[in-house]
Amino acid sequence: MKKIAIILMLALTLASCTNNEKTENKTEDKTTQVKNEVKKEIVNKGDTITVTYTGSTTDGVIFDASSKHPGQPLTFVAGAGQMIPGFDAGVIWMKLWETKTINIPAAQAYGETDVVELTDADLEAIETQWGLKKEDIKIWDNKMPLSWGILKIIKIENWKFYAKNPNELAGKDLIFEVRIEEIK
Repeated sequence: MKKIAIILMLALTLASCTNNEKTENKTEDKTTQVKNEVKKEIVNKGDTITVTYTGSTTDGVIFDASSKHPGQPLTFVAGAGQMIPGFDAGVIWMKLWETKTINIPAAQAYGETDVVELTDADLEAIETQWGLKKEDIKIWDNKMPLSWGILKIIKIENWKFYAKNPNELAGKDLIFEVRIEEIK
């Protein structure tokens, strides 16, 4: 009888140890799961996020809003350069369903000025699209401004070509009201 009692005690002890290991593993799994859930509630670089937003200039003129695009929420990869730099940086570390006002200086939006110096790549694009070489453009120097599509060359100085930035928001500080709707 003593042998049976000892064997039962050993079996119960072993069963108890196995249950403790299972409980510890479940606790570790729950901790990992909670950590993963918390991560999904804060925007990190590389997360695909969906936002609603309203964009305005500092004088209150609304130039765009997600409400103007019904059924098409704005979804992008945070920190991947798919948005203007100030907007991209402003959403990092926001929480799910958080609303935030992001003030973006012109340099972090569409550029500080409405006049930009054309790069060699810009001039190559003009040549490809319109068949005009730098030399051809220089001939028209006395007939400024020259316009092609949305590009308007306004000045040529020492073989440097300056054009009007085609974006109407160039040179303007912007304000965005942003709400994080989803984080993937």
